[in-house]
Amino acid sequence: MNNQARQHLFQVINDYGIDIAKDLRRLESLLKDYTQGQYKREVFLCVQAAREGVIEALQNNKHLPYEIVAARLTKQLHEDYGLDLHAAKWAVGSWVVVLGLTNKFPHPKPLATKPHPVKPTHAPTPPPPKKSIVIQNLAAHRYSDQGDDTIVDTQTNLQWMRFALGQVWDGKTNLIEAKRYTWQEAVNAIDSFNQSGGFAGYQDWRVPTIDELKTLIERGKKPAINHAMFPATPLAFFWSSTPLINVDHSAWAVYFYGGSAYWYGKTSYYHLRLVRNS
Repeated sequence: MNNQARQHLFQVINDYGIDIAKDLRRLESLLKDYTQGQYKREVFLCVQAAREGVIEALQNNKHLPYEIVAARLTKQLHEDYGLDLHAAKWAVGSWVVVLGLTNKFPHPKPLATKPHPVKPTHAPTPPPPKKSIVIQNLAAHRYSDQGDDTIVDTQTNLQWMRFALGQVWDGKTNLIEAKRYTWQEAVNAIDSFNQSGGFAGYQDWRVPTIDELKTLIERGKKPAINHAMFPATPLAFFWSSTPLINVDHSAWAVYFYGGSAYWYGKTSYYHLRLVRNS
């Protein structure tokens, strides 16, 4: 079994919430989008486990050790539904990981080993100290706050809306959550947005290209975006305007929790952050 599929399952639940698992058709459709049609067996196993009550059994357990519950669920999938034992164990384990229950399981004790004689070696030369970088200072010089809920990136000369489309912010609290759109809905929404007055006095806002959107990624951080400059950013996927070459039904998006770019089916529902040339 391929654990990359498990990572995609985690991303689906992170983006849409655990309640998406109650709609098995939608869950399966999203997993197929996120995996780009790969890992068909793993997708089937995740959905089948959800169908057979694995999530509820894990969530509602109050008294039994979790390793016993997981073993029972694995046996149930194996004996009652004909899944081979390895596949059943992987399916249950996937939901254990996604539900954040791995800390409920005992860690195996390390095997006792006889110490091997160690030959004396010269102490390695320590590497030169790394130069420290203050991210906040870099961001303060890179971004110019326009005072109208937009900022200008002085490196790219792009002007960004500080909030995802649909969000309402009072300076302390996110009052309205960001909206999600399919790719085509996003294109249509921008046209309507500009025609109805736009934002901050401009009516030429657009969906960024994938290269433009990737300039907001801050490597080595999770979340991988500067929250001082872009507060209340949903830790989810954001659409770009860049379609996948030779694949009409897919386009690129950026996942701002991990800071990675992926391509997904245009029927997926993702957020929007608008940009314009300053």
